[in-house]
Amino acid sequence: MTPSALDLQGLLRALVLGLGVGLIVTAIGRLVGGGQTPGRRSFVFLAALGAALVTILIIYYAWPSLAIIPPLDNLSRAEAEDGLTRRGLTPDVMSQYSGAVEAGRVVPGSQNPPPGQKVRRGRSSPLPLPLGRQPRLRRALQAWRHCPTYHCLSHR
Repeated sequence: MTPSALDLQGLLRALVLGLGVGLIVTAIGRLVGGGQTPGRRSFVFLAALGAALVTILIIYYAWPSLAIIPPLDNLSRAEAEDGLTRRGLTPDVMSQYSGAVEAGRVVPGSQNPPPGQKVRRGRSSPLPLPLGRQPRLRRALQAWRHCPTYHCLSHR
């Protein structure tokens, strides 16, 4: 989802509640109105429409179902998990090798989705945590997978 994504769940909730308010205003207008003149009917209709639209706007913006991804760069694992769970997101720890950050801290610039992006509450959010610097043997094996001849390894 992009930051300007439409919160469909919130919009549907707002529409249902707004239409309910509109129906209530219509019923009250008809009960209070007594004699139904053409001018009275249009006034009741406009009042109900206005109440429904105001309710829709208030509910949609005051009761969102989207969460904003917090910035987690260089936070400890506990701080990052706490920041995600407070926003209704599920942390998904992903271990990776990185020499740029000490083990147990979130790798800077590795968040996906990026901070500030709106996502649905309850979604799992990847939490990249480094294991430290990659061992030399593992680096050599990964290099060998890309070029399995002795000639490629001797120039590294």
